[in-house]
Amino acid sequence: MSISPSSDSTPLLSVIVPAYNSESSLNQSIDSVFSFATQEFVEVIIVDDCSTDQTKEICTQLSLRQQG
Repeated sequence: MSISPSSDSTPLLSVIVPAYNSESSLNQSIDSVFSFATQEFVEVIIVDDCSTDQTKEICTQLSLRQQG
């Protein structure tokens, strides 16, 4: 799952976030990334390693939140 800037801009920073059963910390981790970098200059790539909790759903919610 990738949370990236608008398609007409190139990110200056790519942040890769590995996630495995990270439902309790994923929101805070992504919020932390965006607190240090302006959304239009950073892309976040979340790599879910077959989590058995709600990590995938949280990734989807985060993607929609950043796009909206």
